[in-house]
Amino acid sequence: MTLYGMANGSRKSHRKSRLGCGNCKRRRIKCDEVRPSCGGCLRHSVECDYQLEESSTNLPTPAENANAQPPATAPRKVPSKRHQTFISSYQSNFKPPKRAHRTRKSLSIQLLQCSSSDRILPTLACRPFEFTIIDMELFHNFLNPTDSGGSECQSAARVQLSQLSRLGFTFPYVLRLLLACSGFQLARRPEIVQLQQSAIQGKDYHVVAERHYNLAIREVAAAVPRLNKENCHAVYTAAVYIFICSFAIGPRAGEYMAFSDDGQGGFLSLFMGVRTVLEISSKLFSPDIVLRGDEGESGSESEPDAESTGTARSSTITCEYGYWMGQLRHLIDSELGGNDTLSSVYNMVFERLCQCYDVIYSPSSPITTALLWPCIFGWLYRLPDVFMVGLRQRHQPALVLFSYFVLLLDELTGNWFLQDWPKHILIGIYRNLDVYHQHYVQWPMQCVTGKA
Repeated sequence: MTLYGMANGSRKSHRKSRLGCGNCKRRRIKCDEVRPSCGGCLRHSVECDYQLEESSTNLPTPAENANAQPPATAPRKVPSKRHQTFISSYQSNFKPPKRAHRTRKSLSIQLLQCSSSDRILPTLACRPFEFTIIDMELFHNFLNPTDSGGSECQSAARVQLSQLSRLGFTFPYVLRLLLACSGFQLARRPEIVQLQQSAIQGKDYHVVAERHYNLAIREVAAAVPRLNKENCHAVYTAAVYIFICSFAIGPRAGEYMAFSDDGQGGFLSLFMGVRTVLEISSKLFSPDIVLRGDEGESGSESEPDAESTGTARSSTITCEYGYWMGQLRHLIDSELGGNDTLSSVYNMVFERLCQCYDVIYSPSSPITTALLWPCIFGWLYRLPDVFMVGLRQRHQPALVLFSYFVLLLDELTGNWFLQDWPKHILIGIYRNLDVYHQHYVQWPMQCVTGKA
């Protein structure tokens, strides 16, 4: 020891450790060695080595199960960390992770030992699902909607929430999408946060929701190639919620649902993914309950309220839509008359759009609010691929036709995740049209902005 060191006391002890997880070692960062997931892995949203190690070593053998005694209860200090992690497992015999330091065996040796013994190696689907306090708040908000309607709607909503929750406990990507949708709602509606007296800032909700959303997309993409009778209903539900979450994130600059400023297709392609999954799995399960929307078991048989029928819809649209449908027909005939292929496709899309307007705004046969969903999104569901390409390439007649669908979409803005979208999409369409075609979208823009 040098004279300087002797004068200032003994030097500091060596505090390095070789017990950190493999991910932190590869990143060459210090691991806090917190189990079951270290802080570094949680920040980077990656699977920590500790999780698999704890799950495999904590699984008792059949002999241990037979001789197991109930543990004695003892007082335990509760950590005061704000974002503490709660562990929930699909296995009833899951034990809380121990934090004691011990020499770690290599992961490959543990896997070999588990496979050669009587212990069951936990699969990817059975690993513990981690809930932070914010996640618990998101799940609470999902289970307690603030705008579920009357008593009959609330009863149907409770059944639906229960079914979705159970599905999420079996398929984690569904649960992640439910949490993501709830998080986007709290981020866009601060009045709910104030009502729940939460001290967490709204921007944190969006970050957490986006993380769940991105992880769920990757997990669903991995599940689609393995679509079967056991998971088809979960993949279908996930595909629907991925599309809903695309709205729930809120309007973004340059993104207009069917097209974007950078020339790429909008998130409407995600809705086409719902169609693809439904077509593949149509022989495996029946999605009638999902497609029924908010009707519940007896929605079509009950007497509609005055507020939920077509009598409450805009009288201006009812009186004027016939004239503008004629203008659209003239536009298609004048610009696409020389192209038989495009003309037939666009005329088919136009005729289906006219049918939607007749059903929704006809004074002789008012439609209930619950039936608006299959009527409006049914038009979207049946869009031909040729028309989708036209939207992506910002073909002028395609954009004009789509603007009249957006006016129908505005009828559904009572749902929080669709709010602000119709006006945003129409502005994007108007900016991408020349002066001549801008004339055709003035009416839907006036209807939407006038309603606001």
